[in-house]
Amino acid sequence: MASVTRAFVITFSSRILGLMVGIGTQVCLARILGPDDRGSYAVCLMFATLLNVFCTIGCDVASTYFVAAKRFNISEGVLYAIIYGGFFSVMAIVIGLIIMQFPLTFFQKANPTSFYFALATIPILVFFSTFTRLLTALDEFGQHAIMNIVHSSILFLCTIIFVWGLSWGVEGAFLAIMIGGVVTVTLTFIFIRKRYRIKWTRPRLGRLFEMFHYGIRYYFGKISNQMNFQMGTIILAFFATKDQIAFFAVASQVTDRLMIIPNTLITILIPKVAGDEEGRKHLIAQCSRLTGLVTGVQLLVLVIFARPIVNLLFGSEYLAVAVLLQIMAIGMLIRSTCKVFVPYLLGTNHPGISSISVAVGAVVYSRFTCSISNCSGITHLIS
Repeated sequence: MASVTRAFVITFSSRILGLMVGIGTQVCLARILGPDDRGSYAVCLMFATLLNVFCTIGCDVASTYFVAAKRFNISEGVLYAIIYGGFFSVMAIVIGLIIMQFPLTFFQKANPTSFYFALATIPILVFFSTFTRLLTALDEFGQHAIMNIVHSSILFLCTIIFVWGLSWGVEGAFLAIMIGGVVTVTLTFIFIRKRYRIKWTRPRLGRLFEMFHYGIRYYFGKISNQMNFQMGTIILAFFATKDQIAFFAVASQVTDRLMIIPNTLITILIPKVAGDEEGRKHLIAQCSRLTGLVTGVQLLVLVIFARPIVNLLFGSEYLAVAVLLQIMAIGMLIRSTCKVFVPYLLGTNHPGISSISVAVGAVVYSRFTCSISNCSGITHLIS
């Protein structure tokens, strides 16, 4: 328990700093780009994110599990992560380029150059997720915290330079993502290589299959989790205006930032559970209760002060976001409490059960969202 508490304090502290810098980045994007361009940015980012999720089959979580469970050494973990990450990233980009040839409505929400920039971020984000997760598998939570702060800081500075200073708009925002990711991945790889003396090892088909098998069992859970987060933006991208998409995207980003406690616990608990034969059941239950209590207080404050908070951070033109935040609060409370159970399923080699549970939630959410959209409920709320 002491090691978990120490890891939580280190990771949570870095997440708090990252939260403040991340909110600063979102405020800059909202105020500098304005609702229209912020909507374009949201659609492009959603497109790249979904391609990433659909094509990478959970290789980042798989590498973390196998290294934390001592089934792979770190050299193997890095090697197979690079193989899978590189292959599936290229596949995602190719599929994205093919899809862009179809006359779909949401491609009209931004210019083609913005979509190309978004596609270029896919391999960077894949390797960023994989290598920073590997630090937690190695119990390097201090270094993991440092890398997250470095990434958030570079992203914020590059956003200021490219979006505000050079007026590069949506393309500048994606360039900031690329630079922040490349620097962080490079520094993380150098640290792991020097600290653990990574050596070249010949790829083994059996090991590749093991990692693929784990990833494919978690595949639908990973997709469903992102669909829960992206479904509103996806639907709006087909029929809403760019400013309406921007309002919903900003609300989603704010609520996602409030998931800081469950996200921190997930980062810590996956390697901790994977390294324990019994899966630390009692610890998981305690963390779930604590998460529900603290997140509930956060969301209550947000619901009460939604309008002044939105007006202060994003400006009066984004006040429609306040209504969305108040509506999302109840769902976010339930989600944050249940989300802590996922590390137990992943860390005990049961990613398939995690996939089923998350997928059921995604189906319900998708059906509800489509029903609202059919009666113009969402656009009415954010108009």
